[in-house]
Amino acid sequence: MLAQSAPVLSAGDLDRVAATLDRTGVVLLRNCLPKPPLEAVQARLWDLVEHIYRRFGAGAYDPAGRGDVAVLDGMLLELFQANPRYESFVYDTSRHLPEVAALLDCPEILASVRAALGIGSDRPVAVNNRNVRIDLPGEDWNENLPWHQDYPYKNPLYSPGRSLATWLPVFPCPVALGPAVFKVGSHRAGEVSTLPHSQGENRTLAWTIPDEHLGDAAYPDWQDDVNVGDLIVFSLTTIHKSGVNRARSRVRWTLQARYHDIASATFTERYDFSPRKPAAA
Repeated sequence: MLAQSAPVLSAGDLDRVAATLDRTGVVLLRNCLPKPPLEAVQARLWDLVEHIYRRFGAGAYDPAGRGDVAVLDGMLLELFQANPRYESFVYDTSRHLPEVAALLDCPEILASVRAALGIGSDRPVAVNNRNVRIDLPGEDWNENLPWHQDYPYKNPLYSPGRSLATWLPVFPCPVALGPAVFKVGSHRAGEVSTLPHSQGENRTLAWTIPDEHLGDAAYPDWQDDVNVGDLIVFSLTTIHKSGVNRARSRVRWTLQARYHDIASATFTERYDFSPRKPAAA
């Protein structure tokens, strides 16, 4: 059952983000991202897929189809079915595209993150773990990446309560494509003890939440259609999972990143800033 009260705000509600996040652990900001950097990411992903499809695709490439995401998905699925290494190539290279970094570092996202952290524009925020996710039809991430928190993953910038994650779609992501599912309010449990979970051979070790932490009715599930221009911000202790892409021939393209308040005491206290003692004569 999905939560009836959705933690959804508009782009003009930045003053409400911190309180909403404190209550729910996740916030969806509608239509808060600018079009130019989003369109730049879309165009560069088209360039990347077109490049390998022209070289290795079995069908004839039709440039008239550019702009129709169903055509893009069709080329990608054809390549992946022919050779899984094409999937690795797109996944490994797309996350390092400068257009991806530019979008995830854009002023609108940084302003949303600062609003969620309750800090001003003069406060430094660090960004890492920029990532492009490409989820295929029928791919069951509930099995490969079940309920989890993001805090356990190796992240030298993580500070409890002062680190956030973002999730946004590159192309429209209705519920049928399986956007992320969140347990509303679960961040209040803090850092839950996790269990290692294998995603399969040659895949990164994941972490999952033990079943005893998932039955609390106080943490209802929430999932919603997410449109291009929307942004989800959530705590690294909010329990969540990827949905299942139930579309027959569509790919789920999303971006994720993590943001950290590196001026907070919880971050700086790990360093010793005391003056160095002079060396003995």
